[in-house]
Amino acid sequence: MGRFKQPFTLVKRGKIYYYRTYDPDGYRTTAKSTGCTTKTAAMEYCEALHLSGNLYKSKQTFRQYAEHFYDEDSTFLKDRQKPLKHGTVYHYQTILNSKLLPAFGDMELSEITVTMLKNYRIKLMDEGLNVSSINLVFTTLRNIFQAAFFDDVISSNPLDKIKRFSTESGTRRTAYTLDELSQMIREFPQYRNIIILLACTGMRISEALGVTDKDVVTEDGAEYIDLKQQWNFTFKKYESCKDDSMRHIPIISELKLRFSPFTDYQTFARNIKAFNEKHGIEKKTLHSIRHFFISDTKSKNVNPLKVEYVAGHKLRGIEKIYTHMDYHQMQEILEWQQKTYDILIRV
Repeated sequence: MGRFKQPFTLVKRGKIYYYRTYDPDGYRTTAKSTGCTTKTAAMEYCEALHLSGNLYKSKQTFRQYAEHFYDEDSTFLKDRQKPLKHGTVYHYQTILNSKLLPAFGDMELSEITVTMLKNYRIKLMDEGLNVSSINLVFTTLRNIFQAAFFDDVISSNPLDKIKRFSTESGTRRTAYTLDELSQMIREFPQYRNIIILLACTGMRISEALGVTDKDVVTEDGAEYIDLKQQWNFTFKKYESCKDDSMRHIPIISELKLRFSPFTDYQTFARNIKAFNEKHGIEKKTLHSIRHFFISDTKSKNVNPLKVEYVAGHKLRGIEKIYTHMDYHQMQEILEWQQKTYDILIRV
């Protein structure tokens, strides 16, 4: 039977005992002081370090480990069963380079603590970042720390002790009313088509910008949008929707006249924000037009499952198993759509 390999060894230098351990590759580390003058005390000191996972601490800095973490040929991106969207990778790379490396680059990974990370989050709040943006920063950071933990570069992951900010409290968007949408069209007639399209279909803005008349299918006297693509704001090009977002959206024939794709999303969003400020409207954004579709259809007693399907929300549990929708079953949606369209088009 081979000899048991102790996790550390002790050596006495002068009156003080020092210890050496092993790095993740099995090499001995340089000796570190225990501060103890007796072997028994030194043993107890090292055992405590061992039990707490602090016997070995890598000197690797955050920059050394993370600088190329999100590169296109990185292990994190290549070792995935389902590739990340280009936009997601771009956001991760941007956050890493503009925020995380300046904040933590020269620090040793093993020295970054829970308190440091919480203080950093407070700093982001003070800088005016919203909850969703802060959570994205910490998702970017969490991927790195989780990999470092699995690589034995750190003995524990401090982010395991930090919960994501909830987006339910204080930041929840509310829906525009029909009157507010009518007023919005009066003040910004250049956006009439896109506002009507969003309000009547519940599509996400990225989806609505990707729709053309070529995406409309006429079958058995009914018409629907065969939604397969969306606009990527980061790379300014169309790309395929996620599989669970592809769907058939029933439309009245008049809506085909509302397809006038544009990509100046930022100006659109700024004008909507200005509209809200002018009229004292709080907790509403461009995305709240989509919320109008969801809330108003349900308030008019349209089948909630049909609303969720058209809006592209994921169905879960028993609903997902037993719910099948197609455009033939959407008469309720079309009737609501016609009434809403007739009101908005008169503005």
